[in-house]
Amino acid sequence: MLFRRLGGAVLIASIVAGQLAAGLVLDHFGLLEFVKNAFRATRLAGAALLFAGCISFGVDRYTAPHFARRQVQRRTLFEC
Repeated sequence: MLFRRLGGAVLIASIVAGQLAAGLVLDHFGLLEFVKNAFRATRLAGAALLFAGCISFGVDRYTAPHFARRQVQRRTLFEC
C-alpha cells in the first residue's frame, strides 16, 4: 500500500497540499459560486512552502542514513 511506503507525515501533508491546491483553484476561478480571489504572491508562496515540505519529507525518507543501515547488535550494560 502507498501509505505504508510514504509514512504518516508525508501522507497527511500531501492530503493537505492537495486540498490547498484545490482551494486555490476554486477561489481563483470562482467555481462552485465562491467569490473570486485572484492568486497573490503570499498565497502562492504559502502553497509552495507546503509542497516543498512534502517533497523534503519524502526525499528525506529515502536518502537518510537510517534507510540503508544494517542491523547493529546492541550490547547491554553488562556485556563488554
